[in-house]
Amino acid sequence: MIIKNRILTALAVSISFGAAAGRAAEGDGKLTQQQAQGFAQQIVAPVQQAVIPKVNEAVETTNASSWALWDLIQDLSAKRKAGAKPVPDLGLVETSIRLRMRLTTGMLCFGTTCKAYPGDGDFARAAKYSQKKIQTFVSKLKPDDDLLTKTRRDDITYFIERGRKRMITNLHVTFNLKQPPQATPMTPGEDKYRQMSLEKKQDSKLVYPPWP
Repeated sequence: MIIKNRILTALAVSISFGAAAGRAAEGDGKLTQQQAQGFAQQIVAPVQQAVIPKVNEAVETTNASSWALWDLIQDLSAKRKAGAKPVPDLGLVETSIRLRMRLTTGMLCFGTTCKAYPGDGDFARAAKYSQKKIQTFVSKLKPDDDLLTKTRRDDITYFIERGRKRMITNLHVTFNLKQPPQATPMTPGEDKYRQMSLEKKQDSKLVYPPWP
């Protein structure tokens, strides 16, 4: 909502830009370079201030989510290799759900109603649900199936998403339309992967897991 308002403000500025340009044209028919740069900055700045930080945050969260999934699958693969039960690490499952939820807060609103951002209990229940589904799925795979391949990691991601969407369905509806749902502060588990994402950066480029 805030971003939308700022973009609308930027559009309003663009209208004033057109009016100002028209007034300048009434003189000698030309805008000076300084005037043009000034008008352009008025239009672009509000959008940059509102959108760019959010885009950067979303990209970094997506990267952090990828590394959490990488660790989750690596841990599962090690357990299978050792002959242990393929029980996904519950903390990693929950962290994966939490990071993905940050990227999809828009799903909490529909029509004229919104749902509050999930709490710790909601995430804990979702994680247990997904953990069980992943364990059941992996237990049925052949021993030589590589969980890191795109097909298998997509399968595992599917069960993480099922837990997240099921959690959203079970949330109570609120009617506070003045304040859209706000994500809670990152947990230590989430922040670990956010920091990892930033530390692995090469110059300005994020580095993703070495998926096969």
